Amino acid sequence: MNYGSYFHFEKESLILRDYLAADRTALSIDRTILSYIRTALTTFVAGISLIKFFDSFFLHLTGWLLIGATFLVVSIGFKRVWEMKKFVSQLKDADEKKLNEEASQEKLVLNTHSAPATLPSVK
Repeated sequence: MNYGSYFHFEKESLILRDYLAADRTALSIDRTILSYIRTALTTFVAGISLIKFFDSFFLHLTGWLLIGATFLVVSIGFKRVWEMKKFVSQLKDADEKKLNEEASQEKLVLNTHSAPATLPSVK
């Protein structure tokens, strides 16, 4: 099984369900930005169509408003995707910190229970 971007996790810390959930989250972030781009493209084409095919002042104004809404939709989409990626990154960093703390605690416990450096001589 190829873990891709999950190589930094210990195999015992995540189970298959966690890997699949992380993959679903990454795919949903990609799907979200694509849907925002699709919506922006649709509003842009609708605005251009209203401007080019009709001579009414009201429809021209509506067309220009739709073109302006295109930039609003794209900026909102990228902002939300950026926030979600930042949130996922923070969760990953918190998990790495927790794993590092657990590893250092295990080393501390192993060091305190180690054998003495010199053994008493038996005569």
